[in-house]
Formats: sequence, structure tokens, C-alpha cells
Amino acid sequence: MQRYPESRDVRLNLFDYITTVPEGAFVSDGKIIPAWHCTNTRMRAAQKLLVALDSPVAARFAAAASDGKVYFADRSDVPRMTAAYALGGSTAFIFERTDKDSASLVLVSGDKYFECVNGEVTYGDFEGRLRCGVIKNGRLFGISKSDPFVLCWSGEGGWNDWTKGLSGSGSIRLMPPCGEGLEVFACGGELVVLCKKCIVRFSAGGNPEDFKVEDIIPVPEVLENSACVIGDGLLFFTVFGLMRYGGGKVVRQEGAITEEMQSLTHSMAYDNRYYFACGTPKGSSEKKVYVYDTFKGLYQTVDVSAYFLARDTTSVLAYTSSYLFRITDEGTGSFSVEIPQFDFGISGRKLFKILEMDCDDDITVEIFDGRHTSRYALLPKRKKLNIRGESFNIKISGKTGAVRSAYVTAEVPK
Repeated sequence: MQRYPESRDVRLNLFDYITTVPEGAFVSDGKIIPAWHCTNTRMRAAQKLLVALDSPVAARFAAAASDGKVYFADRSDVPRMTAAYALGGSTAFIFERTDKDSASLVLVSGDKYFECVNGEVTYGDFEGRLRCGVIKNGRLFGISKSDPFVLCWSGEGGWNDWTKGLSGSGSIRLMPPCGEGLEVFACGGELVVLCKKCIVRFSAGGNPEDFKVEDIIPVPEVLENSACVIGDGLLFFTVFGLMRYGGGKVVRQEGAITEEMQSLTHSMAYDNRYYFACGTPKGSSEKKVYVYDTFKGLYQTVDVSAYFLARDTTSVLAYTSSYLFRITDEGTGSFSVEIPQFDFGISGRKLFKILEMDCDDDITVEIFDGRHTSRYALLPKRKKLNIRGESFNIKISGKTGAVRSAYVTAEVPK
């Protein structure tokens, strides 16, 4: 006998109602797949970091902080890094330099440079006075530290040649409507200047007199520290969400990060595929790490309140106000996927009576009926329920197991 005199059954696919970013898992093709998760190294995290780079070219890991500290570490033992110098300034950038004669990592902090070749570090005065920089055609291009509307480049003598002349250093003033310059990238064979309100395509071939602005592409206001080169494109976050630049075009990246994240402190590309960002969701002040798989267009979060990200030979490193965490997609982690409030498409009270899931054995489900939470370990995979309420919230959790399908059925009044 039905519990309502006039009633009908409504069966829903839960995957159609997942609108929040999953934590510790990707949701794709009707499946929940465990992915990136974090573990605490129990080591104190360096603070005020601005830049970091794991460099196979120089055989070292290097980082710099806003308090002038400069760090170098063995690539396989980055968590134990300690400050090697305290000669730097409050701004820093880092790049790799390769040519036919030598290869090195160069870290610029304030008005000092630190160059590392095969693990050995030398330092000296940096005369470029830049806030950021990238190597293109053997020269260093960057935004002036004293005037963020000016793009500068070094001379033919190399990245620290700032002598004037036909073959020497030069500069060009960007148009004020662009907004101040934020970063400079070598991307897809181009030199790309990312400004607060536009992307400037810059020609960097031939003699200095041939260096010129090729195109200016307006974009929504860009958030600082949000840009990364992945493949032949540049990903960056704006007040209207995540954008991708490539081949002269800017395309908004639809999906969970664009819809949920409102601010960030740092971002990083990993394995030329993943975009990681220390972000804050809308309506919250609690930081988490967002992950975007650019190959598959998938999103997830990692539950760690990080302010800065780096990588070493093992994994992603997440720096918090206290400890250093590792973020990896291997081993045993944990995930949770939340389905926000839903009512089976009809108002009023109803009977939630069946939960069906094709999943592995470590999956648990929590159902909130507006007053109470019921928790189920899914053995067997088809559960008969007796939960009454007007609307429901569901949370699916697990560790190494996957969920391949999920359906719910309720008895509702006609």
C-alpha cells in the first residue's frame, strides 16, 4: 500500500544535481573518481613566499620571500629548505636561461640576482629594476618596477645587459587603458604581456626598433598571481572567471572554478596539464586549493588552506600559515561530493525511499532531511529508506573507491 492516497514515484540521477566543486575527486561521465588529496608533512612552512621553481636545468629548487629571504634546496628534499641568503627585496621573479654555451636558473630579488648553475650559486647586482621578467630571444623582458605601464628589455649582451643603444636595452610605454602590467610570458611562440585590463601581444623579433605592440585584446579585470602557461595557452583568473588566451583569442573557461572561486593568492601549472590555485569560494573566507584538469575539463578542490603552491620531484607542495602539505593523486586520501538541496521537483513533504549506487565498498552516504542526518555504508548497494522531508541534501564520501552511478527514488504526492 502506498503511503500517500494519491502518489507517484520520482527517480533522479544524482549526478545531474552536482553543482558544487567536488573535494578530492573528479566527477566525469557519470562517475566519481578519487583524485588529488593532501597530507601534512608536519614540517613548518616557509612564510611570505613570492616565487618558487623546481629547476632540472640548474639541478636545484629555488624560492624567494617578500622579506628578502632567498632559498635554495635539493630538488628531492624541498620540505627541509632553509633561507640561504637575506640580501633580497620585497619583489621577486625567477626564470631559467638556456643557450648554446650554458644553462642556469636566475632568481631576482629586489636589486640582487642569484644565479644557479649545476647546484652552485653566485650573486650580484641586478640593474634592470624589473618587477617580473621572462627570457625571449636571449633577452630579458619585464615590467618596470618604478612604472608598471612600461615594458623593458635587456640588450644583446644578455639578461643583465642594460646598456643603451641600437643593440642595447630599450622600453615602450603601454597604453593607459590597458591597466598596469602584471606579468610577461613567452607563450605559443609569442611574447604576451598580461595587464590589469587587457592582453598585449608584443613582437620581439629582430633589432630593438622592431620590438612593438602587435595587438591589444581587452579582458575583464585580472587577478594578480593568477596566470600560468599550460601547453600553448595562458590561463588566468578574472572578475568574470577563468580565461584562456591562445592564438590571439580569449575564451572564458566554463565550469566550477569560474562559478565558485571569487579570489586567489597564488596559482601554478603542474605537468603542463593541471591548473592549481589557492582560492576562496564565494560567500566564504576559508581558503582551499582548486584543481582544473585542462585535458578533460574537470574540476575539484583539495581541503587545505594554502597561500602558496610549488612543486618538487615528487608532488605539489602547499604552504599554509603553519605547516607544509603535499598534494598528490596517489595513495589513500579522502573525497566528498555534495549534492545541494533538492526536492524531487515538487514542493511539500515526501518519502525518500530508495538509494541505488554502483560503487566500491568504502563509500558512505549522508542524507540530511532538514532536521536530521542519516548515514549509510553502502552494503548492499541498494538501500530501502524511510526518510520524510520537504527537501534533502546528500554527501557522498570515500577514499580509494569510485562511484559509477547514483540514483534516488521518492514517493511524492500527485
